[in-house]
Amino acid sequence: MVSRAFKLYASYSLVIRARLPHRIFFAAGASAAYNASMLVRQSVARGTPIIYVSLNYRLGPLGFPQGPEAEARGSLNIGLCDQWAAFEWIQTNIRNFGGDPDKVTIFGQSAGAISLALHYLNENFTNVARAAIFESGSASTLSLFNASRLYPSWLAFARGTPSCTSSMSLSKNDTFSCLLTATSDEILAGMEAAQSFNQQQFPFIPVLDGLNGVVPTLPSLRLGVGAKVPFISGTVLDEGTSFFPTSVSTTNELQDWIFRYYTPSQEGSVTLEIATAVLLALYEDPSMRSPFGTGNQTFGLSMDFKRVGDLWFQGQRRIWTKTAATIGTRTYGYLFTDPQPNVQPYLGVAHSSEGQYVYGQIPANETAATLSSAIMDYWISFANSLDPNDGKGTQRPNWESYGDNQRILQLQTENTTLIEDDYRSLPIDDFINRNNVLFGQ
Repeated sequence: MVSRAFKLYASYSLVIRARLPHRIFFAAGASAAYNASMLVRQSVARGTPIIYVSLNYRLGPLGFPQGPEAEARGSLNIGLCDQWAAFEWIQTNIRNFGGDPDKVTIFGQSAGAISLALHYLNENFTNVARAAIFESGSASTLSLFNASRLYPSWLAFARGTPSCTSSMSLSKNDTFSCLLTATSDEILAGMEAAQSFNQQQFPFIPVLDGLNGVVPTLPSLRLGVGAKVPFISGTVLDEGTSFFPTSVSTTNELQDWIFRYYTPSQEGSVTLEIATAVLLALYEDPSMRSPFGTGNQTFGLSMDFKRVGDLWFQGQRRIWTKTAATIGTRTYGYLFTDPQPNVQPYLGVAHSSEGQYVYGQIPANETAATLSSAIMDYWISFANSLDPNDGKGTQRPNWESYGDNQRILQLQTENTTLIEDDYRSLPIDDFINRNNVLFGQ
């Protein structure tokens, strides 16, 4: 079980001598890109060793079934339940690997950060971790709805699974009976069918599962209610460019796409339609569009593709950090802005760009390597001391907590420095973050 469900990285000579703090990592979706060897090696070199644990959990329709049948079976959000089971296993067993169950920092990137944030809103989170790091994701990054909204995606998955196509169980709303006997190849075919059917990018995601569920209500309604352990939360400069459908070519098409993405809204379709128009109007100025610093350049695409990003990432990171700091939780915010010369220009500093720096896997570039080393030291320091400023390792600027002056750390090779967290205040603070429920957040 350990070899398949978990990966653990540590220096054996250190493990046998001490109870080490450790970090649990949630990958971005189904990513297998990150190797923690450099991170652990740096923790040892700086004299603050950690144990690193990564975990697997069910994804897609296997982890996030949709619809009334899954709800009746108690099978909603089982991917999140897998994660919680892993947390509990680590609490029980990490001593056997030299770890200290009282010094757990859980961190995730993208979908991993979203999952982690949903757990963070659970008051029992303090039973499994003492700190958290959210990279490019918060509890409200994905809009959340009830189980019925994406039920057609579930049916497309079941009907696309070859051995289930002609099954009588499908006509009786008993998809599970057939799917439980399907082969892995058939499951894959069904997943591809569901993706083709649903033009949204994410047909299988967490859902609202009611009282006593994992996600009982919208995250924005639970801010400040869950765990109050210290955390780091940040985004990259150009969040959103990786997810926008480049086929959208007019403002009307964009407005329709946003409206459909957030339907059904808890505040009704008329209010949502008006809000969508207001949202787009707030980003009329090309300088307020991502990728930033590119003026009127559209890279051969519609100008409208540059108008999405704050709604999913920047706004949610800000309200998440600000609310926690207001109730006395020690938080640290960052904005990763280091240029990425090896990616398509229209992506800018795209979603998850900071990941390779966190793991020391940056290109052979001396200046980027220096930034990567500093980021690893911030993360390692936080895991060990709940403060990114332990003075060990790479010389780096002091990162003050968000509650001091509501400033965040800009992570950039040429200019790592504290900046005011007030960029695009009108659309983010005065509109997006005042309408979280409207947008299913």
